[in-house]
Amino acid sequence: MRSASFKLLLQLPELESIVEAVHYDNDLSLRNPRKGWVKVNLIANLSMVTEPELSVAAKELKLSWQSNWLQLADNEASAQAVVSKIDDTRARVRQLLKQLD
Repeated sequence: MRSASFKLLLQLPELESIVEAVHYDNDLSLRNPRKGWVKVNLIANLSMVTEPELSVAAKELKLSWQSNWLQLADNEASAQAVVSKIDDTRARVRQLLKQLD
């Protein structure tokens, strides 16, 4: 569980950088949705071996990505919605790690 949590802490900023590159930098190389989907699915899979609360947060992140990825380039609210769920998931990971100590 600890190892999966640390891996999640590595994957979440990578997903956030994809969101920011698409929205703020208009980086066409990262516009490919497969890159984001790979990260979102990896986060969801890693969360399944942690606590249920973290798994729920990862599912909410995946739903947010699913609802917003098409609008990331042009819609501030879509980018903020995904980043908010990334932040929520990160907070859950940190909470879990504190409990494991």
